[in-house]
Amino acid sequence: MTPSLKAALVNGLLFPGLGHLLLRRAGRGCLFLLPTLLAAVYLLRRMMQLILPLAEQIASGALPFDPELITQRVEAAGIAGPAGTLAVLVLLGCWLGSVGDALWLGRHSGH
Repeated sequence: MTPSLKAALVNGLLFPGLGHLLLRRAGRGCLFLLPTLLAAVYLLRRMMQLILPLAEQIASGALPFDPELITQRVEAAGIAGPAGTLAVLVLLGCWLGSVGDALWLGRHSGH
């Protein structure tokens, strides 16, 4: 298996940009790693802001354990607003871009 294929697999299966470390391209890997990390942290924080109050309401009995009602509350919270959509696009773009870039680097460096 070529180093570029290993790097592409690490980028695709573990985290975007990590595979570039195998190719000794840490700076280029950071171009994928940092935006992905920021987008993931943003989405996780938004989800926690939504989930914690709902979990507290369910635990206290203020909100019945009704999947349909919980789904309505989640949809009403609007986690997928413009910032959420942008974060998801950044995640997808970096994930796919890092795999493609690792393969491209292999083609153009002879690996």
